[in-house]
Amino acid sequence: MRNISALLITLLALSPASASAEIVCRKKNGSLVVRKVKCGRSERSFSLASVGAVGPQGPDGAFRIYGDGSAGAFDHSEVAENDSEFPSLLSFEPSANFQFSSFTVRAGAILGVKSGTFIRVAGPCVIAGRIQRDSQGFESSGIGGLIITNNDAAPTTFFSRPASAGLGKNGGENGTCVGSSGQAKGGGRSLGYSRQEAANVLTPSLQGGPAGGGVLSNEGGRGGGTIHLACRDGISIESSGEIVATGSRGVDVGAGGGAGGLIVLASSSFINSQGTLKVSGGDGGLGNSRTAPGGGGSGGIIRLISPQIATNQTIVDGGAAGSAAVVSNAVRCGGGAGGGFGGDGGAGGSALTGVSSVASAASAGSAGVVITTNADPISFFLY
Repeated sequence: MRNISALLITLLALSPASASAEIVCRKKNGSLVVRKVKCGRSERSFSLASVGAVGPQGPDGAFRIYGDGSAGAFDHSEVAENDSEFPSLLSFEPSANFQFSSFTVRAGAILGVKSGTFIRVAGPCVIAGRIQRDSQGFESSGIGGLIITNNDAAPTTFFSRPASAGLGKNGGENGTCVGSSGQAKGGGRSLGYSRQEAANVLTPSLQGGPAGGGVLSNEGGRGGGTIHLACRDGISIESSGEIVATGSRGVDVGAGGGAGGLIVLASSSFINSQGTLKVSGGDGGLGNSRTAPGGGGSGGIIRLISPQIATNQTIVDGGAAGSAAVVSNAVRCGGGAGGGFGGDGGAGGSALTGVSSVASAASAGSAGVVITTNADPISFFLY
């Protein structure tokens, strides 16, 4: 019934003898009060018998984020022959039931996961191998920007596509193209999240870090993806263990790098990482005789939530800027900007006025952030 307060719950827990010594009354606004003798003139008595029996205790909040363990124990031990041929998590669990009773990736093994994967484990997790993008791409599903023009003295843009923003504020800005040896501006610096904003980025998503801006037919780099690993009985990452969600470099000349992605680790027991957590940004593309260099993507976000947290190596570096060259083509283009996520993406370089002049330098992406919270993560997740 509506407006049944904690007062009523307390009364239901009383013995029949003590409950009979008091009267529960309902006010006009629906709230309940306890009277010693009788209800007030504008109140009506309320019978506890109409409430019914108290139901059984429901599952605690841990069930919500750690799952029910119905997929059983996961133990991946196959040593990968190289960095490009390794199994996907989905190949082990085609039904996508990622609710395990325990989760182990042994030394030498590589496990591919898709961006947005949330692995829920009712027991412990041990990572001695590597978790990274699968062969279909753990990068953001969003793609880099590009702009296509002709080679006329006054170039016409045939097609322009903005870079994907992913989970960030915006993707890297595309470079611009001009003719007649004019100045072509590069994409401006892409703003990432503040530390406070980054702390609230917890939602799994197919898209992760923002992609880089492009120029001509050269796409900006894709952003790193997202992975969530929640293990009730602790997360142990051994010295050989890695979790990687890096941004990609600009696809070709003058393109901006993608921002690093998002790694979220949560446990009600502990997180002990003696290995590597990596969300670095992608490098910007080099400049050439027609195009200025691309900016580097920012580092991503590493979010750790547990009562006990210890880490060894967390890599959140921004990507390097592409190097500049002499721009000698009359039709010239500025470089694309890097994507910004845990920090700001680097600006693309500009092609300066003059037949032959060195393009202005692009800038590197800013470092991302590592945010640790010493608390039980149950209340942090609503899914």
